[in-house]
Amino acid sequence: MNTNLYVVGISHEKANQEIRSKYSLSEESIQKILQEAKKNGIKSLVVLSTCNRTEIIGNVPHPYIIIELFCKYSNGSVDELTKYAYIYKQDDSVLHIFELTSGIKSQILGDYEIVRQLKNAFKISKQEDMLDSYLERLFNHALHASKEVKNATEISGGTTSTSYAGIQYLKNKFGSLKNKKIAILGLGDIGKSTLKNLTQYSDANQITVLNRTVSKAENFIKQYEKTQLGDFNNLKAELEKQDILFVCSNAKEPIITQQNVPLTKEFTIVDLSIPSNVSKKVMEFKNIDLIKLDDLSNITDSTFEARKKEIPLAKEIIEKHRSEYQAWLSNRKFTPVLNGLRETLQHIKEAELKANIKNNPEQKEIANLVTDKVIQKITNRFAYHIKNDPKMANQSIEVLKEVFDINI
Repeated sequence: MNTNLYVVGISHEKANQEIRSKYSLSEESIQKILQEAKKNGIKSLVVLSTCNRTEIIGNVPHPYIIIELFCKYSNGSVDELTKYAYIYKQDDSVLHIFELTSGIKSQILGDYEIVRQLKNAFKISKQEDMLDSYLERLFNHALHASKEVKNATEISGGTTSTSYAGIQYLKNKFGSLKNKKIAILGLGDIGKSTLKNLTQYSDANQITVLNRTVSKAENFIKQYEKTQLGDFNNLKAELEKQDILFVCSNAKEPIITQQNVPLTKEFTIVDLSIPSNVSKKVMEFKNIDLIKLDDLSNITDSTFEARKKEIPLAKEIIEKHRSEYQAWLSNRKFTPVLNGLRETLQHIKEAELKANIKNNPEQKEIANLVTDKVIQKITNRFAYHIKNDPKMANQSIEVLKEVFDINI
């Protein structure tokens, strides 16, 4: 079965938060996708689902295999996905993974939270025995590029994350957060990042964490003096005490609704959840200021323009590491085929010499030397063509395998 590396995804670049929410995948859904793909004979597949993008990376015969899995385990349709999705193949897929890992494609330029998210996605695939050596090697090269981009450029200068952008919005709106009562709903990765950024980059001193699992929250907030634990099960009463709410939960249905938001005072909600855990009806209340993920991408600090200027240098670094990966890939993928070609030509040579030169050892020795040189030149010519014309390499390899009956 001939396969190509495909990436099918949906992101902030073309789809808004509402559309992205439909294609968000839970941990359970990701496991089911990997299991079904494995059952169907797919050898390598990685599923990434974040607040800004959901994508599936895999070595498959056709991208529609990925599209079917995407829509089967999300709440979106095929028609809508094809309208908003990006589909990359082979070299474009490789470049996308490098740029994604280096923070160039983050909604907040230089946000390196994507590295941790990708590491987790690849780890899950490896645990499910759904990560082949090609894709694993690609990710390792992308990680090296990401590290060099981070160290050699200022693309991640300052602080770059959606939670930090949310804090910037609040500081622009209120000036000081010192007298504001702030709640964080959900203590997953986004919630933890929000709490960390609030304590490090603002003067907020009245922070409440609301989390379904109390023990998890209790252990985490011990390191933050200005933070207390609220009662998740009494959400309406807790929110009445607050001025600001960061929604960082990842429930399948909205947690914040018109039934539990304060109605008698100004109340600001920063929604960092995907799918959105804030009901659309909340927007009907005039006292509610609801800020969504896509709103935050327009909020920049003084370092943004400086980071933007670093993109060309970042791309130079990416190209260096991408070329190294392509060189490894060519050697790994094409050497067995070239060896098979050489072996097939040797069999043809031996059969012809046996049939045509029977009783002349001296002539046979000369013929051996000449034909060995011809075989070497033919093999070298194919090797040169494959390495210097990578766009045609896969097609050339398939032709060689078919014409010379090479089974790899």
